[in-house]
Amino acid sequence: MKPITGLLFVYLRMLLHVEAEKGTRIERRSTLGAIITKKGFILQGFSFKRARVSSFTSCGQVCLKDPRCVSTNFNFLIEDTRYGCELNNAGLQEDVTLVLHKGVVFSQYAYKKHTFHDIDEEHTEVVCTVLVTVGYDSMAFVLISCFDNPIGVADSEIIPNDQMTASTRYSGHPAYHGRLHYPNSAWCAKDSAEDEDWLQIDLGTTYEICGAATQGTGNQKYNEYVTKFKLSYSSDGSSWTMYTGTGGSETEFHRNGGKNTVDEHLLPSPLSTRYIRFYPTDQVSWNCLRVELYSTALLK
Repeated sequence: MKPITGLLFVYLRMLLHVEAEKGTRIERRSTLGAIITKKGFILQGFSFKRARVSSFTSCGQVCLKDPRCVSTNFNFLIEDTRYGCELNNAGLQEDVTLVLHKGVVFSQYAYKKHTFHDIDEEHTEVVCTVLVTVGYDSMAFVLISCFDNPIGVADSEIIPNDQMTASTRYSGHPAYHGRLHYPNSAWCAKDSAEDEDWLQIDLGTTYEICGAATQGTGNQKYNEYVTKFKLSYSSDGSSWTMYTGTGGSETEFHRNGGKNTVDEHLLPSPLSTRYIRFYPTDQVSWNCLRVELYSTALLK
């Protein structure tokens, strides 16, 4: 299975699929993975079916063929060429929690109904309804909702403080203050407008990153925030590559909001990496930044 490389491509394939079956009402469950993925955790007590599958994605496909299935436990620690796949009839909710379990990936699927209106050859309105979700698959008529799936930079229990570093910092504004919604602060560089400064996040494992969200400082006394930035990435934390998206030149992202506004930035092409850096290239008053990253999948 290959990852979908862009929302526009996925959306066009969806429309082509609907066009091919114009005049009929389409209700179909289809997937490319999960909106919640937790490696090393299992949901116990809700399994109603077990299967042997060839891959993580195949486990999701089995789930989506069964209307009872809400989530899966995928076991990748086995002795033969097939993996274990448990289908669950429940997901995460107030009275349901996950249990630590080595070698298992818990995934929960989220479905959204999209309705399309069209006119057929007889000028009759046609309503096509497609059920879609988030993730990966070989079938590309699925609409991905990137910003439903934050990796967890904003949460110190997911990304610990020591996994956030920076080239420099202003006194009282360390790298770990660069979490989205961090109260009354942000990561701020030592100098107000140095293009070589960066904020780095070690995600702890490799993710397929589809987008980012940014804010300026949360300090109410100062109006300081980044207005433009670039990204670089690394698989080992040593060798770095500037992000170029689908073109050959470095991609510069633009923020439209102020210091507290959350701006969402969809990557033109998803990025597989463990380490990522934000390089401010323009600012109001000072290079101050708070961030979150979003992913379509946990890769390893």
